[in-house]
Amino acid sequence: MQKSPVQSLPASSFGFYLMGTNQANISVGAGQLCIGPTVHRYLDSLSAVQGTYAFNVGLRDLPNGQPAMVNTTQIFQFWYRDTVHGLATSNFSAAASVTFR
Repeated sequence: MQKSPVQSLPASSFGFYLMGTNQANISVGAGQLCIGPTVHRYLDSLSAVQGTYAFNVGLRDLPNGQPAMVNTTQIFQFWYRDTVHGLATSNFSAAASVTFR
């Protein structure tokens, strides 16, 4: 199992983790989606008051319902609500690649 932390989020912001096997660079809201073209979504979650969120990623915890295969790499990114110049939008964390061993 590997901890997948996200920091510098707006306090108590709604969002969720995304996962995929391919890299992309797609403008969405105020950020860049770095996963594509097939994206899987984890359950909704809230960031902590401190603007952080973390969860454990394990071989049997993938949102597509299939266990991860050993020596495969998945890319994770957190998509969250944000505001830019007082306007509601969405944004993304930096993407992180996790190789399951």
